[in-house]
Amino acid sequence: MRVVLDTNTVISAVFWGGCPGRILEQAKTDAISICTSQALLDELLDVLSRQKFLARLSIIASTPSKVLADYAAWA
Repeated sequence: MRVVLDTNTVISAVFWGGCPGRILEQAKTDAISICTSQALLDELLDVLSRQKFLARLSIIASTPSKVLADYAAWA
C-alpha cells in the first residue's frame, strides 16, 4: 500500500508516536510505502525548524535535518 503523509502527521509520528507513529513503523518494515514530493519535504524541514519544536527535537536528540533525512529514507 502506498500512502502520502501530510506534514502534521509526520511531526506527530516523530514527536508523539500514537497512530501516526505506527504508520512510520510500518514504513520502516516495508509493510507500506510512503510517497512524498520535494514540496512536502521542504515544508517538513521548514516546520521542523520552527522555534516551538526545538525543545522537542532536543528530547529526541535530533535536528530538523536529521529528522528529514530519516523520513526521506523511509519514503
